[in-house]
Amino acid sequence: MKPSKFWIPGSFLFFAGLFLFLLIPQANAASAKFTPTLELGYHWNNNIMATDPDQIDSISVQWADYLVGLNGMVKSKNITLSLGGDAGYSQAVSSTKDLERLVKNSVSNLSYLNADLIAGFDYTNPRLEFSLTDAFKRNRTFSDIFGIQNSDFSNFYLYDDNVATATLKWRMGAHFDALAQYSYWVTMFEKPQGDITTHYGNSYQQSGEFKLMYKINPKVSAGLDLQGGERVYAENTQRDTLGNEIKQKVSSYTYLQELAEVDFAFDPRTSLIVAAGANQRQFFNQGDFKLKDEDYPVARINFIRAVKNQYDLTLSGECGSNTYGLNEYFTYYQAGVLFDYYIRKQLHLTADVIYKNDTFSRSSLDLEEIWAKNRVDGIIIAEGGFTWDMLRKQDVPYLSLSAKYEYLDRNSNIDGKDNDYEPGYGGLHYSYNTTVQSAFVQLIFNPSILIGPR
Repeated sequence: MKPSKFWIPGSFLFFAGLFLFLLIPQANAASAKFTPTLELGYHWNNNIMATDPDQIDSISVQWADYLVGLNGMVKSKNITLSLGGDAGYSQAVSSTKDLERLVKNSVSNLSYLNADLIAGFDYTNPRLEFSLTDAFKRNRTFSDIFGIQNSDFSNFYLYDDNVATATLKWRMGAHFDALAQYSYWVTMFEKPQGDITTHYGNSYQQSGEFKLMYKINPKVSAGLDLQGGERVYAENTQRDTLGNEIKQKVSSYTYLQELAEVDFAFDPRTSLIVAAGANQRQFFNQGDFKLKDEDYPVARINFIRAVKNQYDLTLSGECGSNTYGLNEYFTYYQAGVLFDYYIRKQLHLTADVIYKNDTFSRSSLDLEEIWAKNRVDGIIIAEGGFTWDMLRKQDVPYLSLSAKYEYLDRNSNIDGKDNDYEPGYGGLHYSYNTTVQSAFVQLIFNPSILIGPR
C-alpha cells in the first residue's frame, strides 16, 4: 500500500476551485467574510523522541513559527462555502548536541514546512443538511490527529495527514434524526534526516457511519451508532540491535463498532451523554507478528456544563481500544476533567487533567516470546494555558496572545529490567517509561473583512 502524495493536496484544491467557482454567481445574494492571519510563535519540547530519561538522555528542541493564512466564508440562503487555514515555516533554532549529531550536525534539518488547512461545502434546509469537508495537516505532533488513542508521544516524526469527509443529516418526522457519513483518510511520514532510520509506515483508512437518534421527549434522546471500515498500512522501517535497517510488515485491519447512546439535556447549559457497545477488529496482511482478532467493549460518558463567557466544564470517562497502533494495539480506560474559565470575555484560562490506563496483551500481539508479562501503562496528561484577546472589534478578536504548557508522564511495568523480557529474548530491553514537557506561545493577528449583509 503506497498512497499517492499527490492525492493529499488534490482534494483540497478541488474545494478551492469550488469555492472560487461558486463565489461569483452567489456574490449578489450572499455575504462574505475574509480573515487574513499572521501568526508568530515559539514552541519547545524537552524530550521529542519520548524516551525514558533514566535510560537515555532526553533531547530537547526549540522552534520559531512563522505562519500566514487566510480564512474565507461565503454564505447564501442555503449554501455556505469555507476555505482557509494557515501555512508557513517552523524553524528549529536550537537542540541538544545529541540530536544535532544524529541529524548530521545541523539543527536546520529539523526545520519544516507547517500547514493546517480546511475546506468545506454545506447545504442546509429545515430538514436536511449535506456537507463536504477536507482537512490537511503537516506537523510533527502526532497526538494532534489521534489524541491519546495513540501510544507514541514523540514529537520527532514529520507527517502529512489528509481527511476528506461527506456527511448527510436529515430529520424523519418529529422525533427521528439520522446521520450518514463516509471518510477517506491518508497519513504519510517523511523519512527522518541523518542516522535515525526509524520510519513509520504510511497508511490510509476508509470508514462509514450511520447514526439514528429518537427524541423521547424534549430533554431525552436515545439511538444507535454503527461504524465500520478499514485501515491499511505500508511497511515500517526500523533498525535492529546491530544498526541494520529492517522492514517490518504492519498488520492492516477491518473493524465494526456498534454503540447505543442516550443523551440527557437537563437545561440549555447542562447535558449528559452516555454510550456503550462493542468493537470487533479483524487483521489481514499480517507479517512476522500474528495479531489476534478480538472483540472489545466500548463505553463513554460525558457531563457538560457551559455558561457563556463564564466557564465550560467537561467531565469525561471512557473505555475502549485504540485505532492506530502499528502492530501494538491496546485496551484502555481513562477519566478526565477539562475546564475553561473566563476572567472576562477577552481572557480565559484553560486547565485539563486526564488519567489513562493502557493494557497491551502479549498474547493478542504475538509478543509472548518477547515480553514476560502484559504491558500496562499508567499515563497522566496535564495542560494549562490562557488566551487573551488584546484587540476586539464588533466582538471579534483581531489580535490574540495564547500560551500553553503540557506535561505527560507514562509509567510502564515494562521498564527495561531483565525480568520484563523472556529469558531467551536477545533484543533490546526497551523501557516504555517517559516524561515529556512542552510549551508554546503564539501571537495571532487576524483582522476580518465583511462583505454584504451581516
